[in-house]
Amino acid sequence: MRLKISSAVFGIVYLLFVLMDLLAIYAAIHVYRCITKPLIMFSLIVWVVFCKSKLSDMLKKQMVLALVFSLLGDVFLLFDAYSNLYFLAGLFSFLCAHLSYIFIFWKKRGRKKKQYFLILMTLYGVGLYSFLFPYLGEMRYPVLVYTLVILMMGLTAYHRRNEAFISYKKVMIGVILFIISDSILAVRLFVVDFFMVDYLVMITYALAQFFIIFGILAQEDKDFGRYQGKITKEMK
Repeated sequence: MRLKISSAVFGIVYLLFVLMDLLAIYAAIHVYRCITKPLIMFSLIVWVVFCKSKLSDMLKKQMVLALVFSLLGDVFLLFDAYSNLYFLAGLFSFLCAHLSYIFIFWKKRGRKKKQYFLILMTLYGVGLYSFLFPYLGEMRYPVLVYTLVILMMGLTAYHRRNEAFISYKKVMIGVILFIISDSILAVRLFVVDFFMVDYLVMITYALAQFFIIFGILAQEDKDFGRYQGKITKEMK
């Protein structure tokens, strides 16, 4: 028997996992969140592994690697209140996830484009780091490195070839949402905790990963851009 799951159906399942995690945040049940939060990235990993697409096996492995690092980062940050080591491990994991995406985007780089996005990213990075700097203490250098890496991810995404516009647009939306999510999280961790911050972080983060993954899938297969992709798995 062959099991076929459309990308639209997966999108609904993914949305349900995100809603479950938001409910766990609302209920403030940490044990429940230890299940719901990892489920989000785990579901994307399963989707990338089993979806039928025209991507090379190597590219799919690189995508899985980025998602595995993201999953590890999610798990470590669940316990950052217990030890700063968990926070550092989470920071390093997401750093590796960003570097994985940078490598994927860099391989699809196209011709040089106007540099206004570079200027915007530079201004944003300088502004964000300057705002955080007085509160960082010993974390000044790690956060500086992390800030540079997420800006590099934005720039490499911007310079991707855009022959498949739906792919280019989705990846750019995802990357911008990822930068927003990381920025909100940094403000919460180092400056001030504010109303609904955890919801904002998770919504932007979950959407970011979803758009990036589906954007990459669409770069070789425009059907993914129209939500017609399939998971195909042999069942015996």
